[in-house]
Amino acid sequence: MSSVSGLMADPLSGSYGGSKFALEGFAESLSKELQEFGVQVATINPGPYLTGFNDREFETWRTWQDDPSKRIFDYEQLAFPYEQLDPEKALKAAVKVVTSEATSYRNVIPKAMAALIKKRQKDLWSRKTDDELGQRHDLVQKSMEIEPATSPIEGIVNKIKDKLTD
Repeated sequence: MSSVSGLMADPLSGSYGGSKFALEGFAESLSKELQEFGVQVATINPGPYLTGFNDREFETWRTWQDDPSKRIFDYEQLAFPYEQLDPEKALKAAVKVVTSEATSYRNVIPKAMAALIKKRQKDLWSRKTDDELGQRHDLVQKSMEIEPATSPIEGIVNKIKDKLTD
């Protein structure tokens, strides 16, 4: 089980994303090594589903044994920066991959996220090292504003409220 975090990197989750990028490389190598033996390999790349994992990832700072005053961010003020989806749909799609009903090598769930991932991967080829230096990344800002376990509907409602108060 990989993740969309193995296909696109986001701020504040580098270790998790790094482990998923490694898994992507391992799966690709394994698929090439096992193809002559008729063994299928596929990746399942779920997006932001409300399983509790994403919000727990943003709570790990509570176990750190360091001096909070030396941290870059006030982690108490951060939350997972994406609205989270109903995990039931991801489960159904994952079962199709495991049972070989779905035969694609890469399986991004929800499928709609594939376009975003492809765009972000393409953008890396023209990105400069000094692009947006000195500016807070949009997802860092969003992680400071969003509440844990926010659903897409709640996210839309919050955006509408923000527009009405502008």
